[in-house]
Amino acid sequence: MDGTRSNKSVSARMSIGLLIILFTGLGAVLAANLSLSNSLPPQEFGQGTYQIKACDSWITMDLTTQGTGSFGAPAGLSALTGISIAQLDTKTCANTNFTINILDSHNETLPAYRTDGAAALCAELACKQDETSQADLRLAIDKAGAVTLANPDDFHSLEFDSKTSIYSVKFLQPTILANDVGRLIIQSSDSGK
Repeated sequence: MDGTRSNKSVSARMSIGLLIILFTGLGAVLAANLSLSNSLPPQEFGQGTYQIKACDSWITMDLTTQGTGSFGAPAGLSALTGISIAQLDTKTCANTNFTINILDSHNETLPAYRTDGAAALCAELACKQDETSQADLRLAIDKAGAVTLANPDDFHSLEFDSKTSIYSVKFLQPTILANDVGRLIIQSSDSGK
């Protein structure tokens, strides 16, 4: 009788464990396929894992936003206010430069932030690359592993959270809505220093 009770207990524990794994996996799949726009085809929003080829290292990048309706975004929508970078191995990637670009669903490069001080998204007040906006987010990692903006200006900033080890590039005047983003691309090179 004790053997039967023991087998039932083990079987019940295994069943509960399998259910937990199933629901955890299902939650991850659902989170990866969250659609934020009603365009055809729908655009995906969420985190992505990217390789910095110059140092053979993988990072995770996420879009960051503020509350809906802020920075000139219509009610219910959020402007893209930055990009966060996690799992950046600065020791492995020492002496590396990388550039992040934002693309729409048609693979057209989108402006990341305004440089003319205007408080309007590009849909409301046109942006011109290198005149009133900037598309390239360039970062440099020096030989000691310090990360800096390679193209610093008064219109975007880089912050590091030592508790989470996340770098955040913040746009002081956003140009686009978060749901305008089709994907991010990253290009890297060895700085040779």
